[in-house]
Amino acid sequence: MADLRVDPLLSYARRVGDDVEVILEVEGDPPGGGSEASLRLLSGDTMEQAASVTVSGPGRFRLELRIPESRLEGRTWRMRLLDQARPEPRNLQTRLLVRAHVPVALLPGRVPSTRLPEPSPRRNRTTPPAPPRRGVLARVVGRLRRRALAGD
Repeated sequence: MADLRVDPLLSYARRVGDDVEVILEVEGDPPGGGSEASLRLLSGDTMEQAASVTVSGPGRFRLELRIPESRLEGRTWRMRLLDQARPEPRNLQTRLLVRAHVPVALLPGRVPSTRLPEPSPRRNRTTPPAPPRRGVLARVVGRLRRRALAGD
């Protein structure tokens, strides 16, 4: 399942009254269901679905949707395009950020992986590590102390 790239310059999200309006300019083949398409918004275990209007152009299409803000508040949403012509939904390379008292935003790009890579294995040491080296001043003081004790 190939991700659909969303143009970050021509796409935007904004609040309109009690709704969130999302306009996505998507590169790729338009959905096969005519002018209606469905977007699935996913955030953790929560899923919302919204109908969108599709406007096609050469090699790209535009998705326009409005969804009540109360259904989206306080989350970051991944988006998938549901297409009647394709059996599996297609991921959109953008996320929708909706928080109270903050402007809504589209975050461009793929969803980042949240797992760090596995750490490299440590080398087994057969000999214990060498003791830390003393500084120049500590060596000079040590020599003077030994000479002073030997001279007594």
